[in-house]
Amino acid sequence: MFGADEGYKEPQSQIVALYALKLTHAGVMVADSLVLSTAAWLLARVRAGEDWSRSFDETQDKVRAVATEHLAGVVTSDKIVRLTNWIINYLGLRDFFAEQQSFHRFRSKPIKPTQVENDDDPLNSFILDDLAKVADNLERSNSSAPLNAYLTAHTGGGRIST
Repeated sequence: MFGADEGYKEPQSQIVALYALKLTHAGVMVADSLVLSTAAWLLARVRAGEDWSRSFDETQDKVRAVATEHLAGVVTSDKIVRLTNWIINYLGLRDFFAEQQSFHRFRSKPIKPTQVENDDDPLNSFILDDLAKVADNLERSNSSAPLNAYLTAHTGGGRIST
């Protein structure tokens, strides 16, 4: 449906972030601002043959805790490199990144104290947990009439197998 004949063309290469974080004007990490990339996490889970529908939040919490230790005080480039290496090793992606030249991208943005900052996370989608819960419930034949109607409308033979 989304092939080249429909005007869609898969990018030939892309740069994907491993993580993102925020720093204050004084160069100190903002508490709990580190966001682990779901793309990197998913890659690690798939390469390890592990369930990719669960444990993202736990992994991100662990990475945030380590980042809090590694980046205590003023954040320096050495601290960023050490944290990046730790994350790569923790996720088990050292071999994957062995031939890749890593780099860090920084962006400075003034913050207006009176403006509420949108905390939407551009790196991640938070529907994975919800989809896993729906799949679990469907496996137990626990569904609702609206969900059944939706699934039936999208198949010729009834319920979608998840």
